Amino acid sequence: MFDQEINGARWGVSYLTTDSRLPELERFRILCEATGMYLSEEDERYVMSEHYEGRVYTKREYGMLGAFGGVKYYAELDTTYGKSRLSFLISERTGGRNAPSMN
Repeated sequence: MFDQEINGARWGVSYLTTDSRLPELERFRILCEATGMYLSEEDERYVMSEHYEGRVYTKREYGMLGAFGGVKYYAELDTTYGKSRLSFLISERTGGRNAPSMN
């Protein structure tokens, strides 16, 4: 197996389908929550800020976006702008759950 881990660091790519009514920093924070959940193998996390409250969760489904594949995450939020649903695709590239095999 090809392992791209460098000095214990893990890296990957996170894709977000978002609600543009949320401020950019808030969207980034939610994306970070989903990425943190992936790294710690959590299935659900409650999130809150001054702009939203809700949950981020995964059903541990695998999804594709073009040539990239990864674990799907979702967010269901009550925001100051109304209800929002976001989705994420998280693809690790450091020998983790979604790393390419060199076999």
